[in-house]
Amino acid sequence: MIRPARHDIMIPQRATFRQRLRLKADDQALDATGYELVAQVWDRRRITKYADLTVQWVDQAAGLFELVLQYPETTTVVKDGVWDLLVIEPGGDRYYWLECAAYLDVGLSAPVVVNGNG
Repeated sequence: MIRPARHDIMIPQRATFRQRLRLKADDQALDATGYELVAQVWDRRRITKYADLTVQWVDQAAGLFELVLQYPETTTVVKDGVWDLLVIEPGGDRYYWLECAAYLDVGLSAPVVVNGNG
């Protein structure tokens, strides 16, 4: 059994979220060739899903990937919640490797709207 590691994330509302992470096993980078990753953000009671995070492989053989949530999808995250990372191995076994808090950074700046553009 794998005990999920804890890793908080901070999602900026109304902006692009990107965070680079690496899968490791025994403190060594994991060759994740053939692996599938699924990441979601939920409210703390896991009733309302705020977002499906996109997982983009940077170097799958080295276990390096990015979690991405583009604007306007970041507007669906309306308050702090929780997130996790489900790792699906090539043979079909599934494990939660990461989980923790997903904090919301509401930000203040916004583009000026000119003639309906912005």
